[in-house]
Amino acid sequence: MKQAIIGFVLGASIFGTAAAYAAGGGKNIEVFYNINDIKIDKVSNMPHQDPFIYMSTAYVPLRFVSEELGAEVRWDGENRVIHIGEMENPTPAYFGREVDSINREVAEGGELRYVFNERHVPINDSTGEMQRHFLLSTLGGAPGETNSHFIEFPLGDDYEYFHASFGNLENHSNPMNTQKVVEIHLDDQKAAEYSITAEDAPETIKLELNGAEKISFHFKLAGEGDQSASSYEAALFNPFFTRK
Repeated sequence: MKQAIIGFVLGASIFGTAAAYAAGGGKNIEVFYNINDIKIDKVSNMPHQDPFIYMSTAYVPLRFVSEELGAEVRWDGENRVIHIGEMENPTPAYFGREVDSINREVAEGGELRYVFNERHVPINDSTGEMQRHFLLSTLGGAPGETNSHFIEFPLGDDYEYFHASFGNLENHSNPMNTQKVVEIHLDDQKAAEYSITAEDAPETIKLELNGAEKISFHFKLAGEGDQSASSYEAALFNPFFTRK
């Protein structure tokens, strides 16, 4: 099967919307989507974004290949640099790898969990991008003070910024009149709040920590709600801290 695509944007969806990376110019190319399978150590494992062949060369999403082979990948949007494996300073610190929670309170019937490098059951965000590092919040029922939960992490004096994106999961029910909210607190003081509705793309977060000793994330629902919805899921995708 052949298909023309605009701009040479291989792997751009790994780090964001492809159009943003093709805006600087490109050309029409013809590629062949005729790769049936990819096997890593004899195990079939196709990426979410279909690999293709262009001028006798196979192209596969960079993040997929790197992380399947055990190497971390990070996109430095400011300098437009892809980092694979060991990072230049400041190195990121991830939930579940360098940083673990010290306190949490989960709403009845809800779930709150964080995962670093989930290779077997990853989740997709609302853009279809596969996510392996995330803090997932699941709340059931209608909005209310009791239908919320929080989780807290230590900071000390080690970190300068918190980075993530807050968004919906792919194909998950989210009535239009319901907002999913995350409040971020530094040393028990509210520092930022982000909310998403059904149609919103993930929102980028970059929060200066200002020497705080701890950070907490409070997930809740707002709006009219919908009693018919069994659960509401949202996540902080690729959450990490940068060191000083």
